[in-house]
Amino acid sequence: MAIQDYINLIGSKVTFLDKTERKHVKREGVFQGIALVSKDLRDLEFFVDDITYELSKIEFI
Repeated sequence: MAIQDYINLIGSKVTFLDKTERKHVKREGVFQGIALVSKDLRDLEFFVDDITYELSKIEFI
């Protein structure tokens, strides 16, 4: 997804796979925003229900 696609999701309810644990967990929540951690676009962080997820640890479904 492009940055604009993520921006368009702000305020929407999203379903995603949380890959932070060994077993992937399907979660739902309100997408609150994104943050660019470095100049590399792969270093995005996502905010869902006041929890921060790294791009590599989340997969929207």
